[in-house]
Amino acid sequence: MQLAPHPARIPLAVAGGRAAPGHLDVSRREREVLHLVADGLTDAQIARRLGLRPATVSKHLHRIYTRLGLRNRAEAARLWADRPAKQAG
Repeated sequence: MQLAPHPARIPLAVAGGRAAPGHLDVSRREREVLHLVADGLTDAQIARRLGLRPATVSKHLHRIYTRLGLRNRAEAARLWADRPAKQAG
């Protein structure tokens, strides 16, 4: 094992874990995207609602999946639905 001179945060997916519902380490914009995914909107619908391109929404989702160790949209929606109320904002 070798230590890095400047340690960085290791994504849960790399560390082999999954995010606990109480800890969603995502940006404000990623939270907005997660909320709309949980509401059942498509990438195109989310893009229109947030004033983004569908490719940008897709990129946000990819980062969310990687960071939180999720496999797909359904897992993301379930994780969002299971979060504590204080994570809503």
